[in-house]
Amino acid sequence: MAHRGPGDAGHRLAGLVLTTLFVPESRAAVPRPADLPGQAGVIVFVATLTYALIQAPGQGWNSPRTLALFAAAGCALAAFTATELRSAAPLIDVRLLARPALAAAVAAAVLAYLALMGFLFLNALYLQQARGLSPVRAGLAIVPFPAALAVTSPLVGRLLARREPQLLIGAGGAAIGAGLLGLAAAGATTAYPLLFAVYLLLGAGWGLINTPVTNLAVSAMPAAQAGVASALAGSARQVGTVLGVALLGSLASTSLRREPVGASAASRAAALVGAVHIGYLAGALAASLIVVAAAAALYRGSRR
Repeated sequence: MAHRGPGDAGHRLAGLVLTTLFVPESRAAVPRPADLPGQAGVIVFVATLTYALIQAPGQGWNSPRTLALFAAAGCALAAFTATELRSAAPLIDVRLLARPALAAAVAAAVLAYLALMGFLFLNALYLQQARGLSPVRAGLAIVPFPAALAVTSPLVGRLLARREPQLLIGAGGAAIGAGLLGLAAAGATTAYPLLFAVYLLLGAGWGLINTPVTNLAVSAMPAAQAGVASALAGSARQVGTVLGVALLGSLASTSLRREPVGASAASRAAALVGAVHIGYLAGALAASLIVVAAAAALYRGSRR
């Protein structure tokens, strides 16, 4: 999980002050009632799905308990969808997801954060347990990732003025997928300059996706519903964050459990590298789906 320092609180405080001073007040003419059934449905769906993913390595992916949890998550999702379709003031108007651009933005947000938060979790294990780095050295080793993100993010705003957001999202997904495939080919003794290049690629990929996802979601909706679109994209990021750590971590854990008790240190290190590779490959698959979603939205948009 990314570290949040005092600078983050300062940025939020500055944002609140500037918003109060320069952004005009706006509110709905009629306040929306709380959609308690919709909120309950989202909570049950995310909680049961996450718990199922976390428990699966120990219980078995095809055990009755795991299958029951996955079934409960599916039922919660179905019930939530049915409730929202009937609600006069739904938490999420699922009909809006019929818009290709909005659906692509939500899918890209979930998949990008699933891949990248899973990567951050697995990469810490790889650097510290497989390569034997201390926590401080492991943190320094991954500095190219946030550095590339910091450089790419400001440039994306300029690119959005001249390019469709779907193109940037697709390019970001391709960069993330290529980076994770590169890590899936790395071993415990891979030369650091190669890892350096991969971390740069991953940071640039995330930078290419983050802002265009919100831009695509907002542009897909009428101006009066821009806040709804932005909220959907933000919520999708949070869901992807939770599922990324749970899913990629569980896939790696399942592989590690096959290592016999009493194995040598070298054997355990090799097993860890192999387990992490499985998580990276799953993240690369998620990144490839980002490219597909972006391309489909671009194609559908061009045919209008």
